Amino acid sequence: MTVVVPYARGQRLGGRRFQCDATAVRSRGGARTFALLDGIGDSEVVQEWTRAQARFLAEGGLRHGEAYSALRALHAVCAYEAQQPGALEVGAVAVLAVLVPGKPVSLAWCGDARGSG
Repeated sequence: MTVVVPYARGQRLGGRRFQCDATAVRSRGGARTFALLDGIGDSEVVQEWTRAQARFLAEGGLRHGEAYSALRALHAVCAYEAQQPGALEVGAVAVLAVLVPGKPVSLAWCGDARGSG
């Protein structure tokens, strides 16, 4: 039996020039991940960065099979990149939900974004 998990997303640009929030959904082998990054700033650089990091986080949820480890992996990558010469000054808050058949929903978040199950 295939279980379909419906979801929706919406974004409102408001007074900003760039939509710096990003979402990504991934599924594989019955598992599904939902990632959201709320980018800090209003620039094309932040917009592209949050989109890439949302994809990375969603893929990480599938690799790790749970949310906390995936979010910690993203944090480690971002911390490393921030120390490199010419590093971008970007940031975001994040939420990740990981659904694996037969297991409880796994949620992790950082910053003022929140998730609840």
